Amino acid sequence: MNHVLTRIYKISFNEKGIYLKHKSLSRDVDDDGKSIMGWLSAMINKHVDVAKNPDITKLNVNNSTFNVVALLLRLGYGKRTFAFTC
Repeated sequence: MNHVLTRIYKISFNEKGIYLKHKSLSRDVDDDGKSIMGWLSAMINKHVDVAKNPDITKLNVNNSTFNVVALLLRLGYGKRTFAFTC
């Protein structure tokens, strides 16, 4: 839901940010051309099925890191997000 709102209102970081300069939270696709909504949906599905298939824990996505992972995915970093968390 939040990603839809940021897309509607075209939310982005201002140019004072050093590392996130020109990064927008309202993008449709990541830097690799993959759907950001697809990434977020996959993250939710993986957490729902964590009891059956704990693969998501191998990527170090847990209660402590989930917000950072979600932010990086929404900024468009895609699979590079998991290089940061591992």
